[in-house]
Amino acid sequence: MARSGEPPDDAGLYRWVRWVLLGGMAIGFLLMTVGFVLAFATGSETARRALALSEVLPAALRRDPGGILDLGILTLFATPVLYLLIALGSFMMRRDWLYAACAAIVVAILAASLALALRG
Repeated sequence: MARSGEPPDDAGLYRWVRWVLLGGMAIGFLLMTVGFVLAFATGSETARRALALSEVLPAALRRDPGGILDLGILTLFATPVLYLLIALGSFMMRRDWLYAACAAIVVAILAASLALALRG
């Protein structure tokens, strides 16, 4: 814990951020590689179109190359969102309300965007 007047120690937050970003990228790229290999091996045409959000997980569980590719892309999209949620929690724990408010606004915008995407 930082003494009064000293900046808070961000090493823990940076460690979490590093692992979230590296892990999310690794999982996303691994899923996309598996999807491309399956599409190539099976000669599948489904990898040429994007699936609706509600179809991605069921298609991936059926080992559909297009579903696995889309799941990899969604994983890459979700990675910075997870980082943002971790940062928001960290700001709130430190009572850094300005940064917490900024992060909360961005999370709200992303949540509204997702809600609109799922609705349409």
